[in-house]
Amino acid sequence: MFLEINFEREALRDAFAKSDAVKPQVRAGQCTEASASYRVMSSDGQAWYDVEFTRSMSGKPFGSCSCAAGRDELYCYHLTAALYVHCALVQHGIRPPVSQSVWAQSSATAAAMPVH
Repeated sequence: MFLEINFEREALRDAFAKSDAVKPQVRAGQCTEASASYRVMSSDGQAWYDVEFTRSMSGKPFGSCSCAAGRDELYCYHLTAALYVHCALVQHGIRPPVSQSVWAQSSATAAAMPVH
């Protein structure tokens, strides 16, 4: 299930704070005009979760994560960690796939950028 990426939501801000604290490993996957995918490491380093971003027909950004919270339609730190990386790549004109692992870095400007 895809959740709307709404920066006004407190739950999304809380997920950003957790991804800042955990700093999980993020791997870029496929990117098309319609969607972008990433894999994000769990906090214990034992599992990878799939994160995908897309846009509605009206242009609103949406995201999903395969972790338990994501399956329960909640914002999670995997989603926000991938969003940080996605925004940074788009800002620098880099389109996934990226051949190496990319580490999520916290940045106030990345959080404010639209999903591509």
